[in-house]
Amino acid sequence: MGRSVHETGERRSRGSDRTNPRRSTMKFARAFMPIAIAAALAGSFVTSSVLATDTPSVPTTIAVPKVYVIPMEGQMGTDIDKSIYEDIVKDVAKAKPDIIVYRLKSADFDDNYYMNTDDKREAGISKLTDYRDMVKYLRTELRSYPQIMWVNDAVGWSALLALAWPDMYMSSKARLFGLVKVSQTALGWDDPDVAAKMMAAWTGIGKGFLEMGGYPLEIGDALMFPKKTLSARWEGRKVKWTLDNEGTWIVDDNPERTPLLNAQIADDSGISDGTADSVDDLLFMLGFREFTKIDSGEKLFKSYVDDWRRDFAKCEDLLRQVTDPTGTSGDAEKAIGKAKRAAEDILAMMKRYPAIETRLQRERGVSRLALENGIAAAKEQLRRIKEAERAKGRGPGGGGNAPGGSGLGGGKSK
Repeated sequence: MGRSVHETGERRSRGSDRTNPRRSTMKFARAFMPIAIAAALAGSFVTSSVLATDTPSVPTTIAVPKVYVIPMEGQMGTDIDKSIYEDIVKDVAKAKPDIIVYRLKSADFDDNYYMNTDDKREAGISKLTDYRDMVKYLRTELRSYPQIMWVNDAVGWSALLALAWPDMYMSSKARLFGLVKVSQTALGWDDPDVAAKMMAAWTGIGKGFLEMGGYPLEIGDALMFPKKTLSARWEGRKVKWTLDNEGTWIVDDNPERTPLLNAQIADDSGISDGTADSVDDLLFMLGFREFTKIDSGEKLFKSYVDDWRRDFAKCEDLLRQVTDPTGTSGDAEKAIGKAKRAAEDILAMMKRYPAIETRLQRERGVSRLALENGIAAAKEQLRRIKEAERAKGRGPGGGGNAPGGSGLGGGKSK
């Protein structure tokens, strides 16, 4: 009978083990071996951190490395969006750091389940292919730098990001789950053949993140499909993950839900490379007592989030002006003009910050195309009003009897 991972004690590790089979073996063995034997094994291995083959290793010859922190915090699809990382990538090229640390903190709900205080508007947005492109962009553009993923919390779509980098560490209170959303995205198709193909496509993309990070795909299956269980067993010195509960290390034996991984479980089972509660702890685990932190990426990220959310708040008032342009005293021309200007302001904000379009589309059903069509319709209405006024022999202005109506798109174009 296998032992559940939930029964093991806390353990902290240093360095990457997925690229070192002997140290990976030690991680699992410590849960079963006598303490003295585990301690003897621990002394026989050299602490190291090796990144994926397409990125350089963490430098060992630099006494005080320059560390660039890239935040991945807030809502997936708005705060965490490729547009801000394009600016950060340019800044990294200027800063020339020795190590990059991604600080991931994005959760669709907090850990106070009984309080039900989560803002559903802030839940991660279903943009799976966009997230894949964002990760590929970062992994490609920053491939000349050692990269470490440090998970402070990852619940929902953000769990994909956590597993897209080979060297992943977690803070002691971090969570890692919520990928059932990937399989749920493919639901809703009546045709069983179409449903099966959609499921295979979406979950295939989801498991592509694990492939980029070098994680066993069985872990991805278990995180995406509630009915699948997860355990690990030995094959010589190698760990074999299987979708059952027959292994010696049981991570999930509940067929009603996906695994709820925390830092201890991830560390003990070898999914993460260790537990660190600060950048200082993380760098110490990597072998550095001192380092120089570059904070320009954090400043860029904060400025971006503050700016798009400030403009998004303005859109609420602007949308009211689009649908109900008050203060125009029944003057159709003024009403349509005011609505058009408000729509143009929203459109400009959307073009500057894709996050605004994402949120307006989700919450209000307002897309960029809808605004562009509305603005075009308003221009046509204004043109017809002016033509009607000229036909009557008077200049622009008044009266509510001109063609069209108040608000954007209130009349019919011919």
